[in-house]
Amino acid sequence: MYAVFKTGGQQFRVAEGTTLKVEKLEV
Repeated sequence: MYAVFKTGGQQFRVAEGTTLKVEKLEV
């Protein structure tokens, strides 16, 4: 299973069990 999400105009795909740190974005 993969999780796909977009942030800051970039798309990420991470495998189950993976921890991904994303920089906090100003909105």
